[in-house]
Amino acid sequence: MLSQIHMPVFKIIFHQVQSLATKIDLGNTFFMAIPSLIVAPFWGPWTDKTRRRKPALIAPTIGALLNTVVVLMVMYFEWPLYMLFVGSAISGVSGFLTTVMLATMSYIADTTEKSGIAIRLGKEIKLNFSVPFRLNVISFLQKVLGMKAVVENSR
Repeated sequence: MLSQIHMPVFKIIFHQVQSLATKIDLGNTFFMAIPSLIVAPFWGPWTDKTRRRKPALIAPTIGALLNTVVVLMVMYFEWPLYMLFVGSAISGVSGFLTTVMLATMSYIADTTEKSGIAIRLGKEIKLNFSVPFRLNVISFLQKVLGMKAVVENSR
Protein backbone atom coordinates (compact mmCIF):
# COMPACT_ATOMS: atom_id res chain seq x y z
CA MET A 1 0.00 0.00 0.00
CA LEU A 2 2.82 2.43 0.83
CA SER A 3 4.43 1.83 -2.56
CA GLN A 4 1.15 2.78 -4.25
CA ILE A 5 1.05 6.10 -2.39
CA HIS A 6 4.47 7.04 -3.75
CA MET A 7 3.67 5.91 -7.29
CA PRO A 8 2.37 8.52 -9.66
CA VAL A 9 -1.31 8.15 -10.49
CA PHE A 10 -0.69 7.20 -14.12
CA LYS A 11 1.41 4.20 -13.07
CA ILE A 12 -1.44 2.93 -10.88
CA ILE A 13 -3.88 3.34 -13.75
CA PHE A 14 -1.38 1.70 -16.11
CA HIS A 15 -1.18 -1.38 -13.87
CA GLN A 16 -4.98 -1.54 -13.58
CA VAL A 17 -5.37 -1.37 -17.36
CA GLN A 18 -2.73 -4.07 -17.81
CA SER A 19 -4.53 -6.29 -15.31
CA LEU A 20 -7.88 -5.84 -17.08
CA ALA A 21 -6.32 -6.41 -20.53
CA THR A 22 -4.70 -9.61 -19.28
CA LYS A 23 -8.02 -10.90 -17.93
CA ILE A 24 -9.81 -10.08 -21.19
CA ASP A 25 -7.08 -11.73 -23.27
CA LEU A 26 -7.10 -14.84 -21.09
CA GLY A 27 -10.89 -15.03 -21.31
CA ASN A 28 -10.83 -14.67 -25.10
CA THR A 29 -8.26 -17.42 -25.39
CA PHE A 30 -10.26 -19.68 -23.08
CA PHE A 31 -13.59 -19.11 -24.83
CA MET A 32 -12.00 -19.70 -28.24
CA ALA A 33 -9.74 -22.66 -27.51
CA ILE A 34 -11.84 -24.88 -25.24
CA PRO A 35 -14.93 -25.08 -27.49
CA SER A 36 -12.77 -25.63 -30.58
CA LEU A 37 -10.97 -28.51 -28.87
CA ILE A 38 -14.35 -30.06 -28.06
CA VAL A 39 -15.86 -29.51 -31.53
CA ALA A 40 -12.85 -30.48 -33.67
CA PRO A 41 -12.95 -34.22 -32.85
CA PHE A 42 -16.52 -34.29 -34.19
CA TRP A 43 -15.60 -32.44 -37.39
CA GLY A 44 -12.83 -34.92 -38.20
CA PRO A 45 -14.85 -38.14 -38.44
CA TRP A 46 -17.74 -36.33 -40.12
CA THR A 47 -15.52 -34.88 -42.86
CA ASP A 48 -13.80 -38.24 -43.35
CA LYS A 49 -17.09 -40.12 -43.57
CA THR A 50 -18.91 -37.71 -45.89
CA ARG A 51 -15.85 -36.48 -47.84
CA ARG A 52 -17.06 -32.91 -47.34
CA ARG A 53 -14.20 -30.58 -46.49
CA LYS A 54 -15.78 -27.26 -47.46
CA PRO A 55 -18.11 -26.97 -44.43
CA ALA A 56 -15.13 -27.60 -42.16
CA LEU A 57 -13.26 -24.79 -43.91
CA ILE A 58 -16.21 -22.39 -44.14
CA ALA A 59 -17.61 -22.74 -40.58
CA PRO A 60 -14.49 -21.33 -38.82
CA THR A 61 -14.40 -18.49 -41.34
CA ILE A 62 -18.01 -17.58 -40.58
CA GLY A 63 -17.28 -17.88 -36.84
CA ALA A 64 -14.30 -15.54 -37.20
CA LEU A 65 -16.47 -13.09 -39.16
CA LEU A 66 -19.13 -13.13 -36.43
CA ASN A 67 -16.41 -12.64 -33.81
CA THR A 68 -15.21 -9.59 -35.73
CA VAL A 69 -18.78 -8.25 -35.86
CA VAL A 70 -19.06 -8.64 -32.06
CA VAL A 71 -15.73 -6.82 -31.58
CA LEU A 72 -16.92 -3.96 -33.80
CA MET A 73 -20.24 -3.80 -31.93
CA VAL A 74 -18.39 -3.62 -28.59
CA MET A 75 -16.27 -0.78 -29.93
CA TYR A 76 -19.08 1.14 -31.65
CA PHE A 77 -21.81 0.79 -29.01
CA GLU A 78 -19.36 0.82 -26.07
CA TRP A 79 -20.67 -2.46 -24.68
CA PRO A 80 -18.84 -4.01 -21.71
CA LEU A 81 -15.54 -5.60 -22.67
CA TYR A 82 -16.71 -8.94 -21.36
CA MET A 83 -19.04 -9.14 -24.37
CA LEU A 84 -15.90 -10.00 -26.33
CA PHE A 85 -16.16 -13.44 -24.72
CA VAL A 86 -19.41 -14.02 -26.63
CA GLY A 87 -17.66 -13.42 -29.95
CA SER A 88 -14.79 -15.66 -28.91
CA ALA A 89 -17.21 -18.41 -27.92
CA ILE A 90 -18.95 -18.17 -31.31
CA SER A 91 -15.59 -18.49 -33.03
CA GLY A 92 -14.62 -21.38 -30.76
CA VAL A 93 -17.87 -23.31 -31.30
CA SER A 94 -17.45 -22.96 -35.07
CA GLY A 95 -14.09 -24.70 -34.82
CA PHE A 96 -11.54 -21.88 -34.83
CA LEU A 97 -8.01 -22.74 -35.97
CA THR A 98 -8.20 -26.37 -34.86
CA THR A 99 -10.86 -27.22 -37.45
CA VAL A 100 -9.14 -25.25 -40.20
CA MET A 101 -5.89 -27.17 -39.62
CA LEU A 102 -7.79 -30.47 -39.53
CA ALA A 103 -9.69 -29.73 -42.73
CA THR A 104 -6.68 -28.48 -44.71
CA MET A 105 -4.56 -31.47 -43.77
CA SER A 106 -7.43 -33.81 -44.60
CA TYR A 107 -7.99 -32.06 -47.93
CA ILE A 108 -4.30 -32.35 -48.79
CA ALA A 109 -4.32 -36.04 -47.90
CA ASP A 110 -7.38 -36.66 -50.11
CA THR A 111 -6.25 -34.71 -53.17
CA THR A 112 -2.57 -35.68 -53.31
CA GLU A 113 -0.98 -38.87 -54.59
CA LYS A 114 0.37 -41.12 -51.84
CA SER A 115 3.98 -40.41 -52.81
CA GLY A 116 3.59 -36.63 -52.37
CA ILE A 117 1.44 -36.44 -49.22
CA ALA A 118 4.35 -36.07 -46.79
CA ILE A 119 5.92 -33.21 -48.76
CA ARG A 120 2.62 -31.33 -49.16
CA LEU A 121 1.73 -31.74 -45.47
CA GLY A 122 5.26 -30.63 -44.55
CA LYS A 123 4.84 -27.47 -46.63
CA GLU A 124 1.50 -26.73 -44.99
CA ILE A 125 2.91 -27.19 -41.48
CA LYS A 126 5.94 -25.07 -42.36
CA LEU A 127 3.63 -22.31 -43.57
CA ASN A 128 1.59 -22.38 -40.33
CA PHE A 129 4.62 -22.35 -38.06
CA SER A 130 6.50 -19.69 -40.00
CA VAL A 131 3.86 -16.99 -39.39
CA PRO A 132 4.85 -16.23 -35.75
CA PHE A 133 8.52 -16.22 -36.74
CA ARG A 134 7.88 -13.75 -39.57
CA LEU A 135 5.85 -11.48 -37.27
CA ASN A 136 8.66 -11.44 -34.72
CA VAL A 137 11.22 -10.58 -37.40
CA ILE A 138 9.01 -7.76 -38.71
CA SER A 139 8.51 -6.42 -35.17
CA PHE A 140 12.24 -6.53 -34.51
CA LEU A 141 13.05 -4.75 -37.79
CA GLN A 142 10.43 -2.12 -37.08
CA LYS A 143 11.96 -1.40 -33.69
CA VAL A 144 15.50 -1.25 -35.08
CA LEU A 145 14.66 0.80 -38.17
CA GLY A 146 12.12 2.94 -36.33
CA MET A 147 14.66 3.94 -33.69
CA LYS A 148 17.15 4.96 -36.36
CA ALA A 149 14.50 7.02 -38.12
CA VAL A 150 13.59 8.83 -34.89
CA VAL A 151 17.27 9.56 -34.16
CA GLU A 152 17.86 10.89 -37.69
CA ASN A 153 14.77 13.13 -37.60
CA SER A 154 15.68 14.64 -34.25
CA ARG A 155 18.94 16.11 -35.55
